[in-house]
Amino acid sequence: MRAWTNSVRELALRITEFGGVVSDDEQIVVLTNNVPDSYQPLIVSLELVEESNITIDYVISRLINEENRQGSGENGANGENAALSARSTRTRTPES
Repeated sequence: MRAWTNSVRELALRITEFGGVVSDDEQIVVLTNNVPDSYQPLIVSLELVEESNITIDYVISRLINEENRQGSGENGANGENAALSARSTRTRTPES
């Protein structure tokens, strides 16, 4: 998620360097329209937040928190892989 949010911000920066204008609202729309379906409850909850309280940093923070909650972040994925690996390498002792 960090890579995704960084790439959106980087693209917005490049556009502004060429004289374009990219509002925070436009960045938020791009960020939230291109997330996996599992993030839909978060998107719905963001729609309930008062518009004046929604900033790009707030949305990015919520997206990263949701990724961590779902366990699909960098640490979560490694932990999950380690758990699967540990489970599959367990030796079985024959029952005599």
